[in-house]
Amino acid sequence: MLKGDTFETNVFNKDGTVNQGCPFIHQSCYNKQLKLWLQYFDKDQFLIVDGDRFKEDQVSVLNEVESFLGVEHEISKDKFVYNEERGLSCVKTPTGEQACLSEGKGRAHPALNDNDYTKLKKYFQPHNEEFFKLFGKRYTW
Repeated sequence: MLKGDTFETNVFNKDGTVNQGCPFIHQSCYNKQLKLWLQYFDKDQFLIVDGDRFKEDQVSVLNEVESFLGVEHEISKDKFVYNEERGLSCVKTPTGEQACLSEGKGRAHPALNDNDYTKLKKYFQPHNEEFFKLFGKRYTW
């Protein structure tokens, strides 16, 4: 964490407003990040991958990535194994070992009280709407 021990002390100011200077908040305003990239690249050069969908169905999402990149389809279900301890799928290496994402991935997210959840949802709503309009597709987050 950055300025405190809890998620809340990082993402909220002392007066309860959203801390726009917090990297967790700033980096989550995908519309701002994307607008910078769109100064140099066309929309059709981007593939937006929904992380929630990826967590549930890695193979079909990665097949879409392969198609988008114009490469042969090499990824199949047998290349993954579910890691019970981590609660996520990992890649099976040629030697049979598991290669998982870093420890920070797949972790449980902090529970938020309804008031904090509402504040964050309200803060991100216009950013998400702009992002959805940029790509003409809605996501459930």
